[in-house]
Amino acid sequence: MAMIYRIFPDLNIAYLKASKEVTANEILTAGAELFADTDWKNGFNILIDYTDTLEVVFEAEDINRIVHQDRQHERLFNKSKCAIVAS
Repeated sequence: MAMIYRIFPDLNIAYLKASKEVTANEILTAGAELFADTDWKNGFNILIDYTDTLEVVFEAEDINRIVHQDRQHERLFNKSKCAIVAS
């Protein structure tokens, strides 16, 4: 798995780190696991770190799959802010 996450409840932050090659399925799995985690709370900010990522591999349809999953989980993060860091 090229994507891992860690929740810092005391900072109200969820940190996701991608490395090497990342696929749409890994992005979808990490998102589903994050929002199912018992430490997750709506309003936690999300920091996604792609600085060690060599390649993000997905097709145009995969973007639709990610958007669809996000819409399904919107009530779990609609009070959150998200930042993405990449080189």
